[in-house]
Amino acid sequence: MTFMTKQKKKLTVHGKTTIVILIILLAFLAGIYTGEEKNAASPAEISIYNSCEKEQIVVHNQRQSSIKLPAVNRNGTGVAANLDVSIVPGSGLILLNLNRVLSKEETTNSIRMAALVASEITGIDFANIDIIYDIYANATVLEGPSAGAAMTIATIAALEDKQVNNKVMITGTINHDGTIGPAGRIKEKAISAKENGANAFYVPPGASKEINYSEQEFCHKWGTYEYCQPELRTEVIDLSEVAGIEIIEAERVTDILDAFLKDKDGSL
Repeated sequence: MTFMTKQKKKLTVHGKTTIVILIILLAFLAGIYTGEEKNAASPAEISIYNSCEKEQIVVHNQRQSSIKLPAVNRNGTGVAANLDVSIVPGSGLILLNLNRVLSKEETTNSIRMAALVASEITGIDFANIDIIYDIYANATVLEGPSAGAAMTIATIAALEDKQVNNKVMITGTINHDGTIGPAGRIKEKAISAKENGANAFYVPPGASKEINYSEQEFCHKWGTYEYCQPELRTEVIDLSEVAGIEIIEAERVTDILDAFLKDKDGSL
């Protein structure tokens, strides 16, 4: 056997061995890949799975709810803004009509969170609908996140095709778990709620009272000398008495839905 023949034989054997190894390696990798596909869902698949757990409502025309939002204008006066929430056929958009009010970033953030919480509470998916928020107010600018709880309630009402009881109003932010967060200017908003026909005003935990501190001078004698020093006095004010309306503290939106939502025939 010549030297060239031996070399060709070695190359042939080596080539076949390499091909066999590559086939085994590819089969092994394919097994891992297909195993991962069966056992681990991709983020997209997880998203689809989660959305399938929620009800997908079909809206042929439009569902709408309205709620009053207690607010304070730049002059420090309590006013009532109006919020309309419309549910229309769509593709999962959350829209804000800015034609009738100027709003700041906190307002849009509150709307996003209100929609998210309303979806979780009702178990309704937004895949086939659009939600339109329309705010109008007797104020130059609507700012701050304290309308979040009211926005959530109005969104739930629209999703479930219910009305909002206009005899109650609420102020407070909305957290991702449905709890109601802090809000300011409770006294002014409570007065506005009463002036706009409400007989009960819901506020975050601890907000039904106002604490004022007043300074008084205390003088006393040490021997022949008299010393005077300032002292702070604490005064707890019940805002229900000041505003003339029942103020109720609420921890979670789900705790007060019965007070706010009613069927289309007017029954709570």
